[in-house]
Amino acid sequence: MPPTDGFSLIITAHRGGPMLQACLDSAAKLDPPPRELILAIDGADPAVLDAAKSPVFKVLTHPDRPGVSATRNAAARAAVGKILVFADSDVLLRPDHIACLAQAFTDHPGAAAVIGSYDDQPAAPGLVSRYRNLLHHDTHQHGSPDAQTFWAGCGAVHRAAFEEVGGFDESYRLPSVEDIELGYRLRQAGHHIRLVPSWQVKHLKQWTFRDLIFNDIGRRAIPWTRLLIRERRLDNDLNIDHRARLSALLVSTGLAGVIVGLVWRPALIIGALSLAAATAINWLFYRFLASRGGWLFATASIPLHWLYFAGALAGYVIGRIFPRSV
Repeated sequence: MPPTDGFSLIITAHRGGPMLQACLDSAAKLDPPPRELILAIDGADPAVLDAAKSPVFKVLTHPDRPGVSATRNAAARAAVGKILVFADSDVLLRPDHIACLAQAFTDHPGAAAVIGSYDDQPAAPGLVSRYRNLLHHDTHQHGSPDAQTFWAGCGAVHRAAFEEVGGFDESYRLPSVEDIELGYRLRQAGHHIRLVPSWQVKHLKQWTFRDLIFNDIGRRAIPWTRLLIRERRLDNDLNIDHRARLSALLVSTGLAGVIVGLVWRPALIIGALSLAAATAINWLFYRFLASRGGWLFATASIPLHWLYFAGALAGYVIGRIFPRSV
């Protein structure tokens, strides 16, 4: 097995709770363990400190709440490992998490960074949570191995490359596209990022309908659009590949046709055909959902998927109209 003593695992937390406790418990059981386990606290929630009672954790506190990016950067500066391993506080790590990562770097020696995927067995029940987490899993399972972005939910980067590009942009205080922005700078500096779909974590987050609206548009679509405008790029990968962009256009046209059809019946035909085309384009994804939860679950997820695409286009339009800096 490749050596694992050069890895520093960094988990950033803002508040305590069952998800954080489960995450830390899984981190404490890694076999083999990383060189160090760092819990970086963004804020002063005593529940976070209570969760990190195990002496295996190096705890870094930031009661002034500098934000997620600044907290990660501070943890990176305090780390001693040559490879910085980032994980969100709402995931479960598999016992072989570090071993699999070490193997990934061995298999891809030219990679400065590696990102993984959520698994296909999300912990949170309910239609919205299962759909949203499986969407993320499916997206990363079919992304280009030559990744264009970084992902801090399950990602690792060589310290030298991380420091060369200046770490995370600290203007991102809330979790948003700060990891994507870091990935863009890594790529611009000539570094290679490898997507390894088999390196997986389990997402614990309980998604709500409100999250689909506000998180996907406000914290993802709009800032990502602004970032793309700033960088003058539009990648054909992950959430913004050609299929996703066409789906967003078809769904938005379809929903608009249905609404206009209330007063002008011919628009219903345009709307129905557009939604049917969007469904056909994404049929393999719906088959995947059916394989994990049955066709009732897959069918019920289709309107949520339409909403996701419509929100993505709305976020893109807002980001284009108001392309202010982050």
